[in-house]
This record gives sequence, C-alpha cells and structure tokens, in this order.
Amino acid sequence: MKTSFTFLYTLLIGLFVSSLNAQLVADFESLTTGPDQAFYGQDGVFTRTSGGVIMDITSYGTFDGGFFWGGMAASSYTGGMTGGLEEQFTARNGSGAEGSGGYAVTFGERVVIRLDESVAGGVVEGMSVSNTAYAYFVIRDGNMFSDLFGGESGDDPDFFFLTVKGFSDGELTTDSVNFYLADYRFEDNEQDYIIEDWEFINLSSLGGVDSLELTLKSSDFNNFGILTPAYVAIDNVITASPSSVRSLSDLPEVNLFPNPAKNEVRLTTTQGLTGAYQLYNLFGQRVATGQWNGALNLSGVTAGTYQLLLETESGWLPRRFVKQ
Repeated sequence: MKTSFTFLYTLLIGLFVSSLNAQLVADFESLTTGPDQAFYGQDGVFTRTSGGVIMDITSYGTFDGGFFWGGMAASSYTGGMTGGLEEQFTARNGSGAEGSGGYAVTFGERVVIRLDESVAGGVVEGMSVSNTAYAYFVIRDGNMFSDLFGGESGDDPDFFFLTVKGFSDGELTTDSVNFYLADYRFEDNEQDYIIEDWEFINLSSLGGVDSLELTLKSSDFNNFGILTPAYVAIDNVITASPSSVRSLSDLPEVNLFPNPAKNEVRLTTTQGLTGAYQLYNLFGQRVATGQWNGALNLSGVTAGTYQLLLETESGWLPRRFVKQ
C-alpha cells in the first residue's frame, strides 16, 4: 500500500460541479402503468423520456417466434428469483432503487444514453445501477453459452464491469468511471461478489456532458464479444441543467488535513459549510453520507483513496484523501 499521497487531485470533479437546487431525477416511474411490464420496442415506440434522459431502442425484431432488442428499455418487473431469460427485464432485487416500481434496463456491450435539451451540457451527478436477475444467475451458475464465474475451482479471476464516459459537443471525454458488477479476482474467494442490490455511482467527475456512453467488459468473451449477458439495470439518474453548473473557482478555499489520514480528517475553510457531505470510493460507490462537524471520523472506513464532496454555500466542493 502506498503511504504517501501526491496532492494532484484538487480538480477531482473536473472543471465543474453542480448545485443541488437544479437537480432533475430520471426515475422511469411514469413509463409503465403497472407491475411486470417492459417496453422494448414491441409496441412500436422506440424513444421515451424520463427526467431529462432520452431512452432509445436501437434495434428490435422477431426471430423464430421470439424477439431481439437493444438499447434502453423501461421496466416494472418484479421477482428476480429464477434467472431465466424472461428475467432479462428484472432487477436482481425485484424492484427499482429504494423499492420503487419503475426502472430502466440497458442491453448491449455499448449503449448511449442521450440527455434532452433541458439538461444537456450539465453534470450528471450519478445514477443507481444493479445487475438484472438473468445476468446475475448466469454469472453465478453459468449456462450453455457462458461459464460460471470463478470456474469449477472458484479460483478463476473473473470480472464483469461497467465503464461510463461522457460525450461533450459530440466528442467522447477521456475521463471515465468504472464499476464492477461482479468481481472474482480476490485471493480470498470469500470476498468474491456479484452485485445484487442497487448501488449509487458518482458520475460528477465526467463534468458537463450531452450524453453518456455505457460499455460492458467481461473476462468471459470470444472473438464476437462478451459471453456474459450484457444487461444493466439503471435507476434515479440525477442530472443538473447547464445553468446550474458552477466553476470550481466560485467555490471556497478548503484545506483538508492530514492527508494521508488514519482516524479522521479535518478541514479549514474561508466560508461556512452546511455540514452535509458524501463520501465515495474510487469505483464511484457512495460509502458514507451525513453531516460534517469540522472533522470526519474514519474509523469505519477501510484503507484506500476516497472522494469527499462537501456542501458549501456555493455548491458541492470535491476533495480527495487517502485513508491508511
């Protein structure tokens, strides 16, 4: 483990951060009329919108009595316990984030999520993601097309992860956020995991974007692509309009110390803080949230590098630190 930290992370969130006052949340609740429904182009509608997010069905057709589709579908399916192909539209925990009824499902190794004109160019603060039930059980058990993760011995270093990038003015940004939907690379097999519940990933480091690119990679692949079912369940995409985006120069000067830290971090600032904070690991997962009181207790935080967002009078201020 590195015991020193070069403080070159001052611009953690990129050039912009956004104010909570102009948030818009795509929760996909209004896109279905009841439980156990999915709309993936079979009704002739290939574009839907929820909370600033434009959902495109990029392909749809039928073959031998079945169907195929690609892009981003609306779903309200419950269940998540069998893992058959019929559960390709079902989040593993059987509901949307925070127990809601509606959510979205993407299918494809690469899916682009467009933002409508009300939020295009603004910051996507984050979104909740999960595995579908179908992908979960194939990863765990394998099927005729895909190997079970870990192999028969449980020691194979398998993985399934999502990479999110942004488009700005038609150009793909170099910044990205990675999130492991399944990770079997640990030396201790007891640490291997497959995501079953909804996890929030922070995307604000991408800065102002017009759309998001979601790509999936897996250790199980062949010359035609990945063999792990290329599904992701998505909910509560939080966006901010461009008018709400603030430059980091508008934010107060904050000194965070010690860095690296052991038991706590403290800060001094030129302006008062509201006391709210959010803490994220390097995979974009929110690991803590609460009220700031001049010091953050790190006793329950594992060693690693973290991104801290502090709410100030001018907006959310990013800082990174290392926990030893």
